[in-house]
Amino acid sequence: MTALPLLDDVAAAAEHCAYCPKLCRFTCPVANETGRESVTPWGIDREITAAVARGSVTAQTADAVYACTGCRACGSACLPGLDLPTHVRAARAAVVETGIAPEGAAEAVGRERAADTALLTGATPGADLVVFPGCASEDGAALAVLLTAAGIAWDVAHDAVCCGARSLDVGFAALGAEQAGRAKMALPPGGRLVVMDPHCARQLAVDLGDARVVTLPTLLAELAPALPLRPGDPVVWHDPCWLGRGMGEYDAARAVVLAATGHDAVEPEFTRDRSRCTGGGMGFDQVFPVTADALRDTRVGDLRAAGADVLGVVTACPNAAARLRAGGLDAHDLAGWLAGRLTTTEEPR
Repeated sequence: MTALPLLDDVAAAAEHCAYCPKLCRFTCPVANETGRESVTPWGIDREITAAVARGSVTAQTADAVYACTGCRACGSACLPGLDLPTHVRAARAAVVETGIAPEGAAEAVGRERAADTALLTGATPGADLVVFPGCASEDGAALAVLLTAAGIAWDVAHDAVCCGARSLDVGFAALGAEQAGRAKMALPPGGRLVVMDPHCARQLAVDLGDARVVTLPTLLAELAPALPLRPGDPVVWHDPCWLGRGMGEYDAARAVVLAATGHDAVEPEFTRDRSRCTGGGMGFDQVFPVTADALRDTRVGDLRAAGADVLGVVTACPNAAARLRAGGLDAHDLAGWLAGRLTTTEEPR
């Protein structure tokens, strides 16, 4: 046990990282944008190790551990396979408990929100498939259209729920645990739990151990071949951090794009496990909005170079889609885009 019990589970891993020769340095979007060594993965874990050694977190700790988007780009280059966002969550919880959380952190907590009206009104109690929209989802009505077109019944929690991931991300551990507990109680039983937001999918599948979890792209890849879809132009694909590096899933969404258009997705230069972050993960955009927008604009440049201004962009993360739209792109979340390709709808996107 340490003087900072919230860091007990990550202290050894953080120390391991702090002794590494920074092999992942080149992957960190925040360090590359700011030029600050203190916010590299090595710098963050070095500060966590120092906090454990002195038995307290400080403003310097807060500055370091909140300068992480949770993109896990560092994990792609980490030979020991350390998971920096887990270290960051624990350290942020200690910062919040100490009362020195930075301005903006509290604004990024998860919000309990009821499912989209279309999902609620179309739900069939007791259906084998259960939908978890999440607090950031924007395409519940589109998913209802797709499931109806495929002839698949679904159930959904009728209470306002949040999986707790975003609250845990920004250090509000007690709130996050309460939200996770309420979500587990509110979700009806079912054979499969399709989760619309990849951030929530990782929380429910990995952190809470729900073996029923199916990501939205996985479900849509199963449905797409049987849906009445019109062929169309290719689209540029953006890999979300939490779906790709967080869940190890890259191919399902590409299968959806191919089924919906007859074309492979157009790949930007930085794609799959090298995909660049849009800057909105783990509350980073609330605490460091200027740097977050710079990261987004870099990614917008990647996508424009691949033809996004002509073809549009599709992704599978509502947060990433919203940020790319704010950066000037015609960006869509996967379910809404696919519903627009149904032959029974008027607009293609």
